[in-house]
Amino acid sequence: MTPFLRALVGILALAIAGCQETPEPTAREILIRPLFKPSCRTVCGSTCLACVDALLVEATDAEGGTLVESQCQDIRGKWKTLCDLTIGTRITALTGVPTRTPVVIKLWAYRNPAAPLPDAGVDGGPQCTAPAESDPWSCQHSSSDLMLWGRSRQTDLSPDAGAQWIEVEVECRAGCDCLDLGRKQSCPLVLPASACLSRSSDLRTLTCDKRCSSDQECFEGELRCNLDAGRCDPIVDNPTAPLPFCARCQHASDCRDNVCVGYAREDGGYGYCARSCPDNACPRGASCVPVVGFSGYQELL
Repeated sequence: MTPFLRALVGILALAIAGCQETPEPTAREILIRPLFKPSCRTVCGSTCLACVDALLVEATDAEGGTLVESQCQDIRGKWKTLCDLTIGTRITALTGVPTRTPVVIKLWAYRNPAAPLPDAGVDGGPQCTAPAESDPWSCQHSSSDLMLWGRSRQTDLSPDAGAQWIEVEVECRAGCDCLDLGRKQSCPLVLPASACLSRSSDLRTLTCDKRCSSDQECFEGELRCNLDAGRCDPIVDNPTAPLPFCARCQHASDCRDNVCVGYAREDGGYGYCARSCPDNACPRGASCVPVVGFSGYQELL
């Protein structure tokens, strides 16, 4: 073959390769199961979810935040108590996520504010009963209608065949379920202004100096672990910089997330830097709880 023909063959090969379409990445079935955070009650059978009627699940590209797949489900009558979502339970499945995409899974479970709340039973107490199938449902709700929400860690999908489980860290409305809605002062119909907070074991006071053996155990590296004391140190080395989550603060402007929660004393008390939620995810070791009425604490402006 002459040099001219060899060159011509090479050009044709490149042209043919350029015309071939890049194969689409293979989609995987993703099975989602919950990992409950402390805001969810420990006794699952006592947490009524019968008023929840819509579940919105999204998979986003972990690197760019682009929506990869979205799914809205009618779940009227499918959940009665939190026991129906115990660890290992498949909440739902996504089937259109490409295997080459590292993803974050997010979910939101809403109650419909237009649907009736559980009725009172024969003994006068409310009964955990699901709304009728004729009641309306929709995923077009606001965050004020949330009962559960959560997100997963960044997950690289395996190229192997078969389904893949992904755990989603789930928050619940703290101390509030479908039976409590509108019946208890601590459980208004509309989700009150809330923040990611770290509480003591008795859930009565704020505390950020929890036990640790590494910085990662201090709210995912937000604070430094004082290895000599074996506890997270809420007093940072550079207090003039915007302060991280759970650092001691006096004003919202001190904090990187512009939220400071504490006890406002006349002598100028301190609080801890927090993070608004449920729009933002809480780091491990913290939960999303209402700020107003929480043991006398409030936002420090």
